[in-house]
Amino acid sequence: MAGVTSATSKNNTLNLHSSGLAVEIVQYFQQLNFYLPSTLAMGGTMLTTDQVIHTREQPLATPPVCAKIGVFLDDGPDLADPTKNSIPATLHEGDITLMKINAMGNGGCFDLTVPAAPNNTVGGRPYTLSLVPPAPAVGTPADLVLHIGKNAEAGLVSDPTPGGWQVTPIGGGSGLTKNPADLIKISTTVPYSTTVATLADIMKIVSTDSVVTIYSDAGFTTNANATGVALSVGSGNHVYMAVTSEDGATTLYYDLTVTRSLALSTSAAAAVPTLGEWALMLLALAMLGMAGAGFKRRG
Repeated sequence: MAGVTSATSKNNTLNLHSSGLAVEIVQYFQQLNFYLPSTLAMGGTMLTTDQVIHTREQPLATPPVCAKIGVFLDDGPDLADPTKNSIPATLHEGDITLMKINAMGNGGCFDLTVPAAPNNTVGGRPYTLSLVPPAPAVGTPADLVLHIGKNAEAGLVSDPTPGGWQVTPIGGGSGLTKNPADLIKISTTVPYSTTVATLADIMKIVSTDSVVTIYSDAGFTTNANATGVALSVGSGNHVYMAVTSEDGATTLYYDLTVTRSLALSTSAAAAVPTLGEWALMLLALAMLGMAGAGFKRRG
């Protein structure tokens, strides 16, 4: 896997959207972008290569201009189907090996600088980069490691998995207090079969590893973590929640409007005759047939 291989090598970019890949060599790239996909688990590896060489600009500058590392969630258009979005990795505090290198080669080097705020996070989590060991000798192995910190976000996001709850902002305030005017207002629609909004449902649409309390009342007094909030058909359902980020620095308050859809079976049941109705229709058809036969005889 190589960028431009010549005496001049600049601005060559490698974009990786899959985990568990293995290649023989990585060379002549000055920008390596890792888009973390759903197939990547914490502790996993994005790319394994036998060797890394010449990941610095050519001709050689002093000091060398080493390959920069970009880290992103893989939540853009799916490369296989651009009409859909990719499902990103679920991140937690811990490490991911971006590149496992069996042998560092000549000119293999990385710029481990993390972008300045607000671009120094991935999935709401601050991160750092390291090469382990820090200065590997030529011909020795090394790992390019992504270190992920605690989640600093206390947000609500749509569940990207098929059939997951989709949330839409509908206004409100800053979310910093329980005052009704300050609540962040969000809406979602669920199928008729969903009769209760449970804590497990809510945990799928909040920032990962948040601390969440759900309430059944606007005063935030009736804790519903154990029971959930019962849902009636229609749009009159409200789930109130307090969401604290994993790092404990931020708590936001929400008013989630849940619309429970009408039963699909209602119209279907009305359209399908009962056994009794079938019997009456068959009898009517038989009587029409007899009347028609009699009419022909009279003619």
